[in-house]
Order: sequence, then structure tokens, then C-alpha cells
Amino acid sequence: MTNKKREQKLRYKAKMREQEHGIKDALILGPYKEPLQPVKDGHGYVGALTFDVKGRLQCHICGLLFDNLGLHIKIHDAINADEYREKFGLGKTTRLISEGERERRKIAMIKMYAALTPEQKVERKKHFMERVHNAPKKWDAHRQTAEYQNKRGICPAQLIEIMRQAADEEGKLSWRDLINFHQTLRFKRPIYRTFGSWGAALKAAGLKPRQKGVDKGVSIPRYSNDDLLDMIRTQYEETGKIPTASDCSRGFLPTAGLFIKRFGSFPNARKMAGIPI
Repeated sequence: MTNKKREQKLRYKAKMREQEHGIKDALILGPYKEPLQPVKDGHGYVGALTFDVKGRLQCHICGLLFDNLGLHIKIHDAINADEYREKFGLGKTTRLISEGERERRKIAMIKMYAALTPEQKVERKKHFMERVHNAPKKWDAHRQTAEYQNKRGICPAQLIEIMRQAADEEGKLSWRDLINFHQTLRFKRPIYRTFGSWGAALKAAGLKPRQKGVDKGVSIPRYSNDDLLDMIRTQYEETGKIPTASDCSRGFLPTAGLFIKRFGSFPNARKMAGIPI
């Protein structure tokens, strides 16, 4: 049976299932942040997985639902799982099976492992460790995927929305405006990495520069001591957690070096802000 005939058969089964239940399967979006970029000439969104109430994953190519998406996509021009993830911006380690299928495999693996002899278990563990050690490092490539960027709030669509929020009524924006509005520098590297330049980013967002060359040599805005202490209090009130220096590295607060320079250490700044220990 050719791939085209297989796809026609799958579509026919989906249509019959729809007629049987009377409504289409309700689709649910995974743990992703809006806005998302729809797939061109396909289904779902770039860098995101969509599934139904039963946990079956939607194919980005044909729109049908499957428990084992990695097995199904082979009918689409012989594409494999890694090529599928790369084409639709998914993480290098993103599973292409439903939660139900994962549980079934887990139970089968436990039963199989329990039936092994102690010698077989040792040999299997040794083989597994060699495989992990020799596996190619995918983390750097994983960080560049649309799925990873979306979960961090720095995918192209989200960066454009962040820029539009900081623009004025005339649709003009400078680096200083962006930094002052969001009170962080964490979007600078993602914007340059995604669009290549500040001018290209403004063009993608449909905005205009406030003045020529404003993105060159922009300095970090200087905060007063009261401003810095107020930021720590706000972070504590919004999250309910004790602010730490790691919040600075994650972009929720200005750099830790600034707090150290002003107050001697981050704990001292936290103490002066009145945060209970």
C-alpha cells in the first residue's frame, strides 16, 4: 500500500469516527504561551503539540490524531522523527507519543526488566551507560528550537508582541523604551539572535525607530536605591517566594552586581527591603 493510499484510509477512518460521535475531537493545546505561530500549509502551531481529550497527538502535516505520532509520520514522504521535530520547531527530546502510550510502554518495560537475571540487568545497565555517553550532545541545538523559545517567552511571535507593548501611540520604539517598559535587558540577545538587527526586528513588528542609531551604545538605565528595593518587594509580593540572586540571572530583577555595588550584597538589599527571612 502506498503512502497516499494509507493517508486516504486514515482520513476515511477519521471521518467515520466524526460521524459516529457527531462532533469533532476537541483539541487541547499543550503548556505553551501565547501568541503562537500557525503552521503554513498544515495544522497546529510551530513549536507546539496539540492533542485531544484522550491524549492523542495531532499530526502537523495531515491533522489526524495518533497515540504514536513518530510511527505515523513515516507515511509522509518517508520523513523520520528528528526531521519532523526540526521542520515544526519541536525540541530535540520532545516525545511524539501520547501519555497513555508512554504509560503502556513503561509498564511493559518494568515487566520485562523484572524477568531478567541479575547478570542480564548488569549487562543492560552497562549497555545503556555506553549509549548515553556516546550519544551526540543535542542541548545547544535544543535551545534554538521554537518550542524551547516559546516556553521561555522569546519565540519570534512573543518578541514581536513584547516590542509592540513597549511602543508608543505612533508606533515608534527605541531600545531605551523597551528596557524601561519591561525593566529588564533579557530580551536584547533573543531579539538580535532571532531577527539579526534592531532595524529588522522593528520591521518584523511593524514599528518605526524613535531616532536614528538609537540602538547603538544604549546604556542600562540607572535606578535609585529606592527603585531597586521596590523591585525586590514587588518580586516577593507577586511570587510569594524569597527573592534571590538567581532571579537577577533569569531577568526578573536587574543584575546582581548592581545590588552588590549599592548594598554590599544581595541579602543586605533583601534585608533593607524588609523581606522576612
